[in-house]
Amino acid sequence: LLKWRSEGNGAEFITCLGGSGIDLAHAVALDRTGNIYIGGATASLNFPTAQPLQASYAGALNGGIGDGFVAKLPPAGNSLLWS
Repeated sequence: LLKWRSEGNGAEFITCLGGSGIDLAHAVALDRTGNIYIGGATASLNFPTAQPLQASYAGALNGGIGDGFVAKLPPAGNSLLWS
């Protein structure tokens, strides 16, 4: 995840969200306060979680990539609030 400065003169931060398997982000959104939401799919057994509804990988169904995820990061992108 790369967030550009509003002035357009470089990166505000660069961070990575994922595990050791295949992880795909399908959507990224911001709320009014700048929190970052990422939705996608993961095949990582060690995908990072915080306050998870499902704490462990359940596996792919019907040949899919694996579990879906939604994650929330603060505006600074420096921590995982939940996933």
